[in-house]
Amino acid sequence: MSETDVHQDDDSAEGTNTPTWAWILVGACVLIPITAIGGLVPSLLGAGGAISVLKLARDDAYPPGKRLMLSFSMTVFVWCLFVGFSWAMHEVVSSPDKQVNVHEKNLDDEGVRQEIFKTATRSLFAMDETRERIAELRREGKDTSFFRKRLARQEERTAGDREFAAKFHRVSLVEVEQIVAEGLAEDWPAE
Repeated sequence: MSETDVHQDDDSAEGTNTPTWAWILVGACVLIPITAIGGLVPSLLGAGGAISVLKLARDDAYPPGKRLMLSFSMTVFVWCLFVGFSWAMHEVVSSPDKQVNVHEKNLDDEGVRQEIFKTATRSLFAMDETRERIAELRREGKDTSFFRKRLARQEERTAGDREFAAKFHRVSLVEVEQIVAEGLAEDWPAE
């Protein structure tokens, strides 16, 4: 083995020594997916940050102080991205009220009233059909118990639909009843 071969081996080994402080910063990056309890984006941020920190820490093109500063900056940057991502996901997931407001802003006043009417009367027309069937069976002298039970379930469902319409559109039940009466009088489409 010649002397030039030895120097080539030394050159290839350069940059593989990892400073102790780098492992602390790698650990900080690895904490991202652990903190998030998994997930693709946090895992990519953590892995990308850890790999970048190791690469910067081993880069002999920069003096040790600059490598430390760049590695620390990368760790802070990745954590800022993670915090921003977490905040954005929290806003999307935990704000159904905001989604309702967006929905209602896209409708004019009359459109909102018709949406309330549709929601509040989903079961109403089925109840009318069931009542007609009960009357028909009574005229024929047949048992109506099955249809009476169905009617009771439909009445419960209608009450639930009206409560849902009131909560979803932030109006009182009295207002929902007024809108239903108005819609029935004006023959608004139910579905």
